Amino acid sequence: MRKPTGARKIISGALAAVLSAVLLLAFAGVAHAGPSSGTVEARFLSSAAPGSTVQLTISTREPAVPNPVYEPRPLDQGYFAVSYDPAVLSFVGRQNAGSCTVTQAGYAGGLAQAECPESYAGRGAVKTDVFTLRVAAGAQPGTAQAYVSVEYSTVNASATPVLTIGRPSVPRIVGHVPPVSDTEAIGQGCADVMFVGVRGSGQTQSWGGEVSVVANQVDRLLPRSISLRQVYINYTAASVTSIATNGYGQYFDSIADGQNRLTRLLTRAATSCPDEKWILAGYSQGALVVNLASRGWGGDKHLAAVNLIADPNRFPGRDGMDFGSAGANRGVYAAGMEIATPLPRALEDKTFNICNKMDVVCDTTNRSYAPLLPLLLAGGPLGGLAGGSLVKGGVDAHLAYARTSAHLLRAMGSHSGSDARRALGR
Repeated sequence: MRKPTGARKIISGALAAVLSAVLLLAFAGVAHAGPSSGTVEARFLSSAAPGSTVQLTISTREPAVPNPVYEPRPLDQGYFAVSYDPAVLSFVGRQNAGSCTVTQAGYAGGLAQAECPESYAGRGAVKTDVFTLRVAAGAQPGTAQAYVSVEYSTVNASATPVLTIGRPSVPRIVGHVPPVSDTEAIGQGCADVMFVGVRGSGQTQSWGGEVSVVANQVDRLLPRSISLRQVYINYTAASVTSIATNGYGQYFDSIADGQNRLTRLLTRAATSCPDEKWILAGYSQGALVVNLASRGWGGDKHLAAVNLIADPNRFPGRDGMDFGSAGANRGVYAAGMEIATPLPRALEDKTFNICNKMDVVCDTTNRSYAPLLPLLLAGGPLGGLAGGSLVKGGVDAHLAYARTSAHLLRAMGSHSGSDARRALGR
């Protein structure tokens, strides 16, 4: 094997450009070796996404006047050589007849090279060939260069074409598809609307009954011409029944996992599906997960609506449109956590909230609970107290939304679906 003439100097610059910031160009490189040399033009026919193939077209012209260095050689002893970074590109094949020899990481800067014999027709003649290269699946958006040389022939020239590597193409979802977990959603395509549900305390399947009422209403409201994907956050939601005996200690333990999972899902979706609109819904500690994770997205174009069912971080007057029967009382998180703050104004305008009277989770500062509030917030045992039965009634109220307030949950779903359509302009 022969190293391309002058490759070391040019290739070092090529490697520096690999995976740099995206440049929206894919131009032809042209080089001349002297008045009696030919020319070579090389360009990538398109940009490419990671894991896809791309074509590199090469056109050569032999010199019209004799080349004193290479003219004595037979004109069929030349070859094309394409050098590239093997971490970004790999050689697939060539269009013209004839085999190529590929050497991996054997050249300056650790480049690979595909060497393909070529014959030439005579002075001034033009020949073309097309090479197919594959972009590595793990390649990052940016640019990559190849180094093309035609040597040991009368052409004796080189070029350095640039390839633009775009983001991976993401398929589009058609119609409405069934719910999947946040882990399974990584491989999903993009939709017009993404509904994300976060289950509540003690619920173990999908997004739970309360969120299902909202989700089903959104599904009914949106026509099939507006594509809809549905995702549930697959985390462990601690049971609310433990509050009656152990206070709120266990209740807060699993919230961080749900918040982190939802944040990762939204971050990926914002990058992969830039035109998608989101509807979020959560019940009980799922509502707290949604409340906390959505705060950075209030003014973002993706977020169309937020639904909070029995939110522990309820701040009356600062929780969006209110559908419940509870008075001006705070939820347990809002009342007991110094770090708790109301919804940002940008998020409040997109939020629908429901909290019913005497719900021990979202109506916690109800005056009926006043004697028990210090113990509730401290997480102390309550089973032996006279107020234990009162708290149990508050737990019962918390668990009754799907049964007693389904019409209000459907109303929240209708508002959310309408807001998503408005955000889409449809």
